[in-house]
Amino acid sequence: MAGSTTARALRRRMTDAERRLWHALRDRRLGGWKFRRQHPIEGYVVEFCCLEACLIVEWMAGSTDPTATARERPPSKRPASASCGSGTTRC
Repeated sequence: MAGSTTARALRRRMTDAERRLWHALRDRRLGGWKFRRQHPIEGYVVEFCCLEACLIVEWMAGSTDPTATARERPPSKRPASASCGSGTTRC
């Protein structure tokens, strides 16, 4: 239950950049894929995900290196993407 409460609070506090990205992803606007925002997965809240495609999109505010490796991801995000077998895209 705590994951859904946290996710709900995060959805209310989205940055302008997150809102723009969500506008592009929502309502199956990207190739017909259904995305969710601030979605809890096994105790972690991921920014955006497409369960059908097993894809997690992490929004890295202030990140200037799009080639950073998975080891450089915040530790709190690694288990969620690894445990569900999802690919992760850093933005």
